[in-house]
Amino acid sequence: MPTLPSPPPVSFDERWRGWQLCVKGPQLEPLLNLEQAGQLLGLNRKQMFELTRERSQSRRKVLLPVVKIGKRCLFRREALQQWITELEKGA
Repeated sequence: MPTLPSPPPVSFDERWRGWQLCVKGPQLEPLLNLEQAGQLLGLNRKQMFELTRERSQSRRKVLLPVVKIGKRCLFRREALQQWITELEKGA
């Protein structure tokens, strides 16, 4: 049986960088809280809270992208920008 060539040696630094990428994974952007998302959209806290309520969500065609963790409502900046684009398309 023919022998396969051995792979080229890999330095410790290269292995370490690869391991760090596996462990850390892609960097996530920080989530915005209700007030920060409201500032981005030009809405006050009460208006933002109303948009996140389930009853309010069921009446809307384009849902506000919210991540609920316990009682906290968090938002991804990119998702809010896409939401605005969807609203513009429907207008």
